[in-house]
Amino acid sequence: MAEDTIHGNYIDKYHPRNPIERHLVGCFLREWGALVVSMQKEHPVRRILEVGCGDGYLLDHTRRNAASVNPDDDITVGLEPGLDVVAPAVQSYPACRFVNGSIYTLPFPDNSFDLVTVPEVFEHLDDPSAGMAEVLRVTAKYVLASVPW
Repeated sequence: MAEDTIHGNYIDKYHPRNPIERHLVGCFLREWGALVVSMQKEHPVRRILEVGCGDGYLLDHTRRNAASVNPDDDITVGLEPGLDVVAPAVQSYPACRFVNGSIYTLPFPDNSFDLVTVPEVFEHLDDPSAGMAEVLRVTAKYVLASVPW
């Protein structure tokens, strides 16, 4: 990503005022949650990473849908290139951990997470293939990505 790229959301995209947007976002969140629940049936999802976590809302939504029998043992991490973007999330979602980093060099060992989510990130990358290679390196089982284009 270019150094002058703006990171993060400047609107609360998960709680829009427009009724049509609200309906579409609600459908997205229901489907996203249902996918996470279905993964949980196949393979325990206890370690979650969201690349490009922004305000942390979707990360927490994913964590709640993947809640295991022993949630205290679960690990939920959000990654952003600049932690200033997630400063409010640190307060809002204390069950999640937030780290600074780049999708091109994820600061985790191979197979660190059961699920890596990448919501609306790939369309912003100069080299999406390199980003996906890193995502695949750190996942042990699942990748869930969304691309609006």
